[in-house]
Amino acid sequence: MSPSPGGIIYAADIVEALNASDLRPRVKIIQQSAQALASSTDVPITFGAGSTDVDTHGLHSETTNTTRVTFDRDGTWLCRGTLFMAAPGSGITFTILQASVFLNGAVQVPRNRWAGPTASNVSATIQASVELEADAGDYVEFVGQQLASTAASKNTNVGGSFASTFEVIYQRARS
Repeated sequence: MSPSPGGIIYAADIVEALNASDLRPRVKIIQQSAQALASSTDVPITFGAGSTDVDTHGLHSETTNTTRVTFDRDGTWLCRGTLFMAAPGSGITFTILQASVFLNGAVQVPRNRWAGPTASNVSATIQASVELEADAGDYVEFVGQQLASTAASKNTNVGGSFASTFEVIYQRARS
């Protein structure tokens, strides 16, 4: 942060510096264990043991409510996730994938939907992103849904760089 002309530091300069620093709450979690998603059902994605890549303010627990990121302050938050599904198996194709961000259990717009089909040996991915207003104590979840050519549970993928992720970043206080 450099002072404004005349050596004066304004509140806006301080806010800008804080927003660019590690003092700004941020969570990035990466799924470590495959999870079965029931067919045609919204399923919150779990981020358990070893899933935390970044959590500057302890907003996510790997042992309690592992699908949730809980806000520590009122404001505007950017929430974005990527759902990776493992290949569905021989003779089976994905026909629909959906990804959403839920606030306190309610879906937030936009809800992203992809319609297939895929080849039975090809994994699939979809993303969702939303900026939302929330209060301290509110929580968000990244939610996936799949529908394949057979109505059965299918697994998320967790291999290498193809694992489901969820990132939540504080943007600003309410104006």
